[in-house]
Amino acid sequence: EAAVDKLRAIQASLKWPETSWPELPTPPSSFELKNAQAFRYWAPPMTIDVLCASRAFKAELGAEFGGRPLDSLSTKYVRQADEQGATAGIAAVLESFNKLMKGPLAKTYTGKQNIERNLEELKRVSSKPPQRLSLATAGVASLFSAITGGEDEYMPLRRELSQQREADVKKLSDFMKQIVERANKGSIADWLRRACGQLATVSYNTLVAALMAKDPGSTKALRSMNPALTDEDASWLWEHVGVSICYAIRMGQISRTVAAVGELQKEKKNGGSDLAIGLKAQAVAESMSAARHFAKVQDKMVEYDPRLLIFEFLCNVMLRDSQVSIMSTFTDNVKNGKSLCHQMIMGAGKTTVIAPLLVLLLGDRERLVCACMPAALLEMSRAVMTERFSSPVLPKPVFTLHFDRSNPATSALVDKLRTAASSGAAVVAAPTSLKSVLLKQAELLLQLHASEETERKAGVAGGMKDWIPGWMGGAAAVSDRLAPEEKERKAQEVQVCHDVLKIFHGGIMLMDEVDMLLDPLKSELNWPMGLKLPLDLTDGGVGPGAKERMGMRHRLPFHIFDAIFVAMGPLRPGEGPPQMTGPFKDRHEAKVCLESLVGKVNAGLTQKALQNTPHLVIVSKAYYMKEMLPLLADWTALFLDRHVTHAITAEELRTFLKERKASSSVAKKMKEAGEQVIKPM
Repeated sequence: EAAVDKLRAIQASLKWPETSWPELPTPPSSFELKNAQAFRYWAPPMTIDVLCASRAFKAELGAEFGGRPLDSLSTKYVRQADEQGATAGIAAVLESFNKLMKGPLAKTYTGKQNIERNLEELKRVSSKPPQRLSLATAGVASLFSAITGGEDEYMPLRRELSQQREADVKKLSDFMKQIVERANKGSIADWLRRACGQLATVSYNTLVAALMAKDPGSTKALRSMNPALTDEDASWLWEHVGVSICYAIRMGQISRTVAAVGELQKEKKNGGSDLAIGLKAQAVAESMSAARHFAKVQDKMVEYDPRLLIFEFLCNVMLRDSQVSIMSTFTDNVKNGKSLCHQMIMGAGKTTVIAPLLVLLLGDRERLVCACMPAALLEMSRAVMTERFSSPVLPKPVFTLHFDRSNPATSALVDKLRTAASSGAAVVAAPTSLKSVLLKQAELLLQLHASEETERKAGVAGGMKDWIPGWMGGAAAVSDRLAPEEKERKAQEVQVCHDVLKIFHGGIMLMDEVDMLLDPLKSELNWPMGLKLPLDLTDGGVGPGAKERMGMRHRLPFHIFDAIFVAMGPLRPGEGPPQMTGPFKDRHEAKVCLESLVGKVNAGLTQKALQNTPHLVIVSKAYYMKEMLPLLADWTALFLDRHVTHAITAEELRTFLKERKASSSVAKKMKEAGEQVIKPM
């Protein structure tokens, strides 16, 4: 208190200290650009589309690139032999399945379908004996050892691989030099302008990227960049760029083969088993015999897909036959407007090859391509996409869509997705983000609807509730009522969600681990909203019979299960037959129904129409519909008749349960009885 009194006493004399602040400098309002000719200019990309599906070069430039790039070495060092043992094994399995086809298992629908499917696959496999690749180095190695005095048996192979790689390096260097020189040909003035940055230089990377663009657009863009080029020059450039890429890919193939030979030598030196050595030798043979399955030699020309060729070049791989086949199947289905699901084993290149290739081929800058995967795989998939599309030859942005219940739906989200579609970008997203957009729209629509209903009811009441206090139940107590500005904002968010969903509906969705994404038990997203109301048939309501109706939703299925458990018999040997647990032990019709059901279950097990391992399983639906369903209908009627017989007769109830449809008279009675009868039925 003394301090407060003191401060109040000197308050009038307190003043801010007088300080002279320096004046802020005035920013310049103009900028003078001197010697503009000294500045260099950036050249935009020559082409941006990747729609070219076929190019060709003369076979004389490298016919082996239309098949096996290392054909000369693989013919010398690799042999292909039929696996006779596997053929004998397939024949034995075929004989076993043919015997099963004549047995009792083939009498059931499921058993017959499984046996026929396995027979079809075995016949397809046995039509062509399986073949195995292996190294054939014995003859060459003995000859080399006689000349050199004995060295590593794989030394001739390593030597020829190294020589081939050195020749390819020299050939590639010469090709690149010739390509760049011819692409930038022109007058001395043009050379000086390029040296000073006044004229764009056609680089090798630019030509590789333009190789994927569709003609005549790519040729027109090339001649616009360098008017001195003719159509003949452009044709020569496209041919030699494709051949040079083939040389670069073969260099990578040789490096992988040399590494595989090193692993084989290491295994043999460490005294590995015959099986381990054989597998290492097979890996060498497969690497050396790898073929290009999207290219073919026809009419002295090598035809190929430049997009797949450049993907091999950038990723240092050789696409397998199965991968090329899957790619063709997917793209054909997209052209026909069909969806497709394909199963691939682990290691087949689903995430690292197929998904990036589909983004490359399907991203036509007109529709959005989104890759959806479980949240646990999102980071890895995004890293793979970023790695694949980070080259200056094939730059593609990779966007990640994050959206949840707390995010407002703004127009920026629509703009980003449209930009991604127009730039051919890859969008990766977890399933919860995609589902949240739809749930957000549904939530906003429900809120707007609830607000309109509240206002309508308040208007019907004559507006009297507007001045009643909220604690008395007036309009102010209704939380669903929205302010005008809030309604406008939510309506705009609804439109944004609609635009986002429209973009996705017009685009392409690549789903990884589709079995998990479409499983409602593993990938379901729920947003609780609104009042908490009891589920149907859980609350007994009011009035007579309310106690009996309580929990009917759960008691009815357990009543049906009770009959199934009794019909299955004892769980363990030596135990007595199980007894019913429901309140029907004194009902004669209940005992007769269960005894008949037990007999039908035993007969079904004997006839292979049912299966009791690991539990009771219906194998034949026809047997269930004919023999078991009428008995289960009678058993279910015991539970329902106390709830519905006041509206329909017991006979009408059993007929409805057995035939699963109601006559016009029964339907009329049910409609008049109300939901207390309709819902249980």
